[in-house]
Amino acid sequence: MSELGQNLTSSWVRAAGRFGHTPEKPLVMFYVEGDEDVPFWKEIIKPYLAKYDIQVCTNKAVNPDEGNGKTFLLKMSGLGTNKIVAVDADFDLLIDDYSEYTEMVRNHPYVINTTWYSLENILMQKVSSISLLKNFSRVFKGYFVRYLIGVSNKSIKPKGGFGGMLQKLNIQKLALEGDFSGIVNSEEIDVQDSASFQEKFDKMGIADADLWKLMRGHNLWNMIVKPVEEKLLNCKIHEIIQENLKEGNPIDRHKAMQTLGINCSVKEYLDKSFYYNQLELVSAPRETQNKLNRLFS
Repeated sequence: MSELGQNLTSSWVRAAGRFGHTPEKPLVMFYVEGDEDVPFWKEIIKPYLAKYDIQVCTNKAVNPDEGNGKTFLLKMSGLGTNKIVAVDADFDLLIDDYSEYTEMVRNHPYVINTTWYSLENILMQKVSSISLLKNFSRVFKGYFVRYLIGVSNKSIKPKGGFGGMLQKLNIQKLALEGDFSGIVNSEEIDVQDSASFQEKFDKMGIADADLWKLMRGHNLWNMIVKPVEEKLLNCKIHEIIQENLKEGNPIDRHKAMQTLGINCSVKEYLDKSFYYNQLELVSAPRETQNKLNRLFS
């Protein structure tokens, strides 16, 4: 942590706020993991802006010589009412001692977590293929529990293990076909471990169809949701080309994309839309919202 980062404590932020543009509002530095997280958290904290001057930023914005990410935020010193961090929950809520920061993610008064696995999971509330995710969750439950058991006993790496499992099952192909019924859970699961995770799911209010909320959001977006959204958008582009052709006004794919406001590749457009557009359609999970309410009431 840089000298600036060390000195930028909650007390310092509170004092500095008295000399800002809105001295009547307490200044709050609200740190998030990366640039793509900023728009979402800005949307979520809007209800509190009448009483607080909340500045959403990344660690790198304040400490240019350092990086962004969860670890950098959780290493910050001087957290308090005027200096808060918001991080992805990952598996810190599901798996005891998942990381060296598990206790901090769960219980630190000035650390907010996403409750669901990550920001991506929350953003998927607004995608058109949400029913596909629900179907996937029901069928995939056995694999997911087995994966969690492996992560718990360190026999599976959290990141590569999940993506690799989806690849072996040809999940993207099945998603594009809209049918996951071919997935068969052939391996047995330890009854006690399975019951332990089921208890945690129940405590979080997560039904089988909602298990996608606790899975690795990056993988779900890149391997299930985005390919389906891409297929739908490409069909829309094709329809525009055919409609113009029938009307005697032929246009190429580039022109058809421009009529939809797309000036980049379809994949890039979908990524930008996912992280930056229609954020008013998503809401923070209840536990996350409750903690925000307690901090800014």
